[in-house]
Amino acid sequence: MKVSMKLKGLQNAVADVERYTNSKLDGAKRIIVESTVNIQSDAVSLAPEDTGNLKNSINFNITNDGLTGEIFAGAEYAPDVEFGTAPHKIVAKNGKALAFKKDGKMVFAKSVNHPGTRAQPFLFPAWEAEMPKFESAMRKELNTK
Repeated sequence: MKVSMKLKGLQNAVADVERYTNSKLDGAKRIIVESTVNIQSDAVSLAPEDTGNLKNSINFNITNDGLTGEIFAGAEYAPDVEFGTAPHKIVAKNGKALAFKKDGKMVFAKSVNHPGTRAQPFLFPAWEAEMPKFESAMRKELNTK
């Protein structure tokens, strides 16, 4: 005795699931790009400006087939601006002297004690402001609570 079954419409059901999955994945990728661009734009707005180098160095990449957004500040001193610096000593290189103005007069020194700089965060606050919007949009796209 032999019993066999044939499930009609299985190929259509699988195709429907794939379309649904691809649609959700495309939506998630769109949200990742939008949030990445928003964070980059806000970081540029929040960054302090002296020469414009820091603002111009803030960029982003979309990687991992659209599933990862990376925002970065390429200026070498960006972490010092974001987090501040502790007091530290600056020593002239190669036995030369440091030169700067103090009270309108040029001063030369082999070293100086720098008082440090206060933090002027720009990247983390931009990320922090975008996260609730990102999470809400992603929940809505993926139909989760």
